[in-house]
Amino acid sequence: MADTLIKYYRELFEMNVVILEMSRQERWDDFVEFASHYVIKKEDIVNHRNDILNDSEKESLKVILREIIENEAEITRNLEIRLQSLKQNLSSLHRGTRASQFYTLQQTSTALH
Repeated sequence: MADTLIKYYRELFEMNVVILEMSRQERWDDFVEFASHYVIKKEDIVNHRNDILNDSEKESLKVILREIIENEAEITRNLEIRLQSLKQNLSSLHRGTRASQFYTLQQTSTALH
């Protein structure tokens, strides 16, 4: 049973590496789709983790979890950068829309006079 838990965490780690690479490559559409599977896998492990581990298994699990945590920290940083970029894009879009509306208003006003 403990082997199964370690196996699940290794699978989770492999998924973690995939979404890390997606975030590094800014493949956000793929990231969103795959990350949902990652979260489900993570929840499954947490909900079914009642295995008793020996010291060697605990050490293996500790190494895997440490890598997962480090990768998730980098993923979070990459997501924060993406969020800032999206905010800037939205702000620019909003400014462009306002300028366009102002221009249209000016053109309409000039045409009426």
